[in-house]
Amino acid sequence: MHVVTNAELNLWCLQSLENFHIFDLTLYDFALNLYNTGVRVMELKEFERWSKINESTYKLDTEKGSDDRIFDVSKLTETLINAINSGIPCYNHFSYSQFIFYWNRFFPESLIRIGNWQLASHTYRYNKARLLHDSGWTDEQIRIYFGEIEIKNVLTYIYGVIYLP
Repeated sequence: MHVVTNAELNLWCLQSLENFHIFDLTLYDFALNLYNTGVRVMELKEFERWSKINESTYKLDTEKGSDDRIFDVSKLTETLINAINSGIPCYNHFSYSQFIFYWNRFFPESLIRIGNWQLASHTYRYNKARLLHDSGWTDEQIRIYFGEIEIKNVLTYIYGVIYLP
């Protein structure tokens, strides 16, 4: 068993973005939004969750009863912003399972786990939480950023042991 460092996790996320970019620009754009924001895959796919607040701010109604998340335009790709503004979904031509298929194909170490659970689509979420933590954010600030109601979820994102079997 190999315990994955935060640096390794981020490197693998960046490598996966390069792989998506080579293969399919829409999947790349989708993965880039996951990397930049840490949103859940279905929060990004379910287009009706997004709304424009003003020219520089967008709101996401999160899954699982969490608090809404607010994003500065600089954190979202132009494709997503244009789609929200036009009302035309941009990621509806592939399913969740198709994204996971390509994630398993393009992520350098797709078998990474936390406990008995394969990270798969949540990898970018874990990575974002760890990047924020490593840059000095407190656990509470990260909880608020992710819209989580309970701190325990965020603590798992930040401190859970990620490993390769």
